[in-house]
Amino acid sequence: MKFSTYEPAVNRNTISPPAVQAPRDEMAFGTGGKEWGALGSAVGQMTKVAQKLQDDQDAADTMDARNRIMTALTDKFYGEKGLLETGVGENAQGLTGRVTKTIRDTFDDVSKDYNGRVRFALRGNLNENMANFQRIAASQEMRERETVRDANFKSALDTDAQLAALNYGIDGFPTTMVNSSKNLILARGKQLGWSGEQIEAANRDATTKVIGGAAQAAIDAGEIDRADSMLTFWRKDMDQSEWNRIYMSIKKQKDIRVDNKDFQSILAACRNPDGSINLEKGKAAIEAKYGPNAMRWQEGTVSYSGDGDTDNDIIAAAQEYGVDPALVAAVASAESGYNQSSVSPAGAIGMMQLMPGTAQSLGVDANDKAQNIQGGAKYLAQLLSDFGGDVDKAIMAYNAGPEAVKSGAAYGYSETQDYLKKVKENLEKYKSAAAGGGIDIGNHIYYQVASGKEDEVTGLKHNTWAKLQALAALYEKRFGQDGDYEPFYVTAGAAEGGHNDGSKHYQGAAFDIAMDSLKRHPERLEWLQEHAGDVGLIPFNEYDGYGNEQYADGENFHFSDNGEELDTSSIAGRGGHQVSAYDPVKQDAMLKRLEAAYTDELRARKQKEQDFTDSVELLVRDAGSREAAVNILEQNRSQLTPGGYREVQSAINGYYPAPRASTGGSRGGGYTGGGAAAAKALSGAGKNIDKMAYTLEAGGSISASAMFGYRNAGDILEDGGGLSAEDAEDVGTYESDAEFQSNLTDDIEANGLVGAYNHLRQNGMSATAAAIILSKVDPSYTGKEYQGDTSDDEEEEG
Repeated sequence: MKFSTYEPAVNRNTISPPAVQAPRDEMAFGTGGKEWGALGSAVGQMTKVAQKLQDDQDAADTMDARNRIMTALTDKFYGEKGLLETGVGENAQGLTGRVTKTIRDTFDDVSKDYNGRVRFALRGNLNENMANFQRIAASQEMRERETVRDANFKSALDTDAQLAALNYGIDGFPTTMVNSSKNLILARGKQLGWSGEQIEAANRDATTKVIGGAAQAAIDAGEIDRADSMLTFWRKDMDQSEWNRIYMSIKKQKDIRVDNKDFQSILAACRNPDGSINLEKGKAAIEAKYGPNAMRWQEGTVSYSGDGDTDNDIIAAAQEYGVDPALVAAVASAESGYNQSSVSPAGAIGMMQLMPGTAQSLGVDANDKAQNIQGGAKYLAQLLSDFGGDVDKAIMAYNAGPEAVKSGAAYGYSETQDYLKKVKENLEKYKSAAAGGGIDIGNHIYYQVASGKEDEVTGLKHNTWAKLQALAALYEKRFGQDGDYEPFYVTAGAAEGGHNDGSKHYQGAAFDIAMDSLKRHPERLEWLQEHAGDVGLIPFNEYDGYGNEQYADGENFHFSDNGEELDTSSIAGRGGHQVSAYDPVKQDAMLKRLEAAYTDELRARKQKEQDFTDSVELLVRDAGSREAAVNILEQNRSQLTPGGYREVQSAINGYYPAPRASTGGSRGGGYTGGGAAAAKALSGAGKNIDKMAYTLEAGGSISASAMFGYRNAGDILEDGGGLSAEDAEDVGTYESDAEFQSNLTDDIEANGLVGAYNHLRQNGMSATAAAIILSKVDPSYTGKEYQGDTSDDEEEEG
């Protein structure tokens, strides 16, 4: 029974018992005690029934109220917009309080509809449920608070990395972001109780993200040197796998830059006086730089034989004949174990085991150690040349003879195969030793940096930084084993202020060092003064001290970059040797670039010539008369190619036709008529001759049938007056000079059409005249077909 239909017998708030009145009818309940007892019993039974009904109703009301409260709370907590559903992230803050208030408000809202006994029962009935809701809310709030803290922490680290990438070009900014990340990590570590190892690992990850992101941004912007400086400086603080990944892209870009620089130097060296590319000269330059006999300087020192004189003889011989000294040493080791006194059962003498006859043919005395090594190096050079730079074949041929290698027999000789294995093992050992003994300015830092000056060092131009590294490395090599040694202590680098006007510090091309040991060892200052120029640095001693307590008594030394690229061979006196620079892959790539540049330049020149021809043709079209058009043509003749001249001449005949008598002639290739027909014939013939000249200039081949068409085109030009006076004179000289004809056929026999064409051009003949003259040469004069395949005739024009 609900409150709306139940009225309590006693007002719960007022004590007002019913008034006691004596019955007016004294006989109402009988005349004795028995009747009164029966009445009391009946009233008691009625009271028990009423109480039972009330208890049952209260129990039902309690369950009903409980269900209403739980249904409402479930919806308010887990519904679409429920507190526990939306109480995540930042919204979890204060969740426990909101859940507690919702429980209280819901209980009060529902329980007001029920009596006090029901409300009391509800509290006990729902107590555990309410506590569970509160525990869930408290746990979620704590968990989400930690999640938010962790997310904010990670977001802050990501922001540092993003800012470093956006502002990589501002000196000091990436370092500021690294320090910011370290502070965040330290605070977070204290919150979570991280160990020192955990903090160090987090610092490494953060530094990798900050510097890696900044370096990648610099790479994307093409600022490779800045990216290189940052990565090199921070390498020890970064994850090495990620460092390697990013640095590989830098290396590729640097390699491309070096290749481009090398290619430009090759182009500059193979230009003709008129600025055009000399293809053959360029090929020779590439061969010299990357071919089988190419050599380069390898930094560092390595002893091959254990004897300095012998090593010097090996290096000198290898340099003289363009062979890797490590290969010469490896062969000497396998042949004789560096024993000049050894003589084989077959009579081979000395260190590299030269037979007397072989030594004689090589022009050396096998009994003289230095000459013996020279003979062996010379023979290796010959073998390398014979086998196209194939080192394995050259080694086998040194043991078994060239013919055994060419026939393939050497591959079946167990002695030769064992010999090859031994030499290659020695070769690998020497190369590894050489590589390990050099100055590694890319992976090892030879200097220390004053606190707060890190970004000044990373802000140096890469070339200046490399020179700092090289000088510091040489200094360590010279004085590193001496007592009282200190590495370079860099106190300044790239800067925006604090130096004299015009200082190279503002260009990132200068740095300062200060070490108190320099004060105690003036000879070291003198060494720096003397040897800074070895790596392209200009030094001077600025002033005593630097204001730093640790180095207050030291000397402050300033170094300015002279601007030249670091020449590693300039430190050869500190240890190094020649090694093979043979690189067939790069050689092939450079040849393709050269040929492409040559073709592009030729095409561009042809297009420029054609554009000028077209411009002159427009002028003659608007000239108004044949006489005016001819004057325009003659005024521009010196700038027109012979083909262009003929093209404009043909255009004039088309625009302003003039009667022309038939020239007839004895040649089958002649034509009759004049006006437009003559102009068309001359134009087509001129294009055909131009095509022949273009093919020969590009080094191409011409079939015999195509040559017939070119010969016909030359006849048309000659008979139709399509040649300039100079070209007509040159062609006439060939036709009338038997000696000229004989010399030309000899030239073709020796050098082919392309060679003969080039020689005619070099002697001042125009491309048109040279092509027409060559078209007249009968293939039978040379006893062979013209260059190229005769199966695919070229299409003729005209």
